[in-house]
Amino acid sequence: AEARQAGGGTGGGAGGVDGGSPGFGPCSTSSLTLGDALSVGRAALARLVGEAEAAELLDMAVAVIMHASRVGQTNRCLSEARGLLELLRPLPAGTSEAARREIVSALTLKSSSLA
Repeated sequence: AEARQAGGGTGGGAGGVDGGSPGFGPCSTSSLTLGDALSVGRAALARLVGEAEAAELLDMAVAVIMHASRVGQTNRCLSEARGLLELLRPLPAGTSEAARREIVSALTLKSSSLA
């Protein structure tokens, strides 16, 4: 129920996974596919444990998947930030202008990947 209260739906009924209309939004095809799968899964679970429990189980599954995704994204951000910090170390005296331009280019690329 917590995932539903936070704005996440289970994909049941006429709405998409996010509780919106199916077929609209940035990932409409994925939402319809996932929504359909969740609806079928919910119906199958409901026969075993009841409608309320099935909804709760799917809400928990969605929350776990979202949490895992956020952990992965956080790890990627930390890795990029470490790389950016490494590029920000002071340059040794006598670093050539070409090497400085290369570092500026790497800093630009790394910072944009972190943003």
